Amino acid sequence: MDFSGEVVTAKQLTGRNLNTSRNAPYGIHGKAYLNAVFSDGTIHTAATFEFNSGPYGNGPTPNNSYEALGAVPTNESGMLNNGRTGWKVLLPNYNGRSGLRVYPDTNSPGTKGCIGIVGCYED
Repeated sequence: MDFSGEVVTAKQLTGRNLNTSRNAPYGIHGKAYLNAVFSDGTIHTAATFEFNSGPYGNGPTPNNSYEALGAVPTNESGMLNNGRTGWKVLLPNYNGRSGLRVYPDTNSPGTKGCIGIVGCYED
């Protein structure tokens, strides 16, 4: 999953440590690309999603290309999909951050440091 976004405020986070409470108020919004990578090195973008990350908790997830290995159903608070069973995808630790996830961002916009995919249940 290739993940990059723009800071929601005019204040840029480029070159700063994203794992500090100083930057937590600045969330990002952008696009995440679900890519299939084949053994010959070719890449096919299977889907594109809008996302929110931060501004709560640890602030936004660092921009990076993450290898995600499948979605699992969950009933964890904040990961429900419009009141229905939600899902989450575990991401590898990166840039000093652990516990990174991708999940639906269907209640109030933003996350506590993960990638919240924007969309309705059917999406």
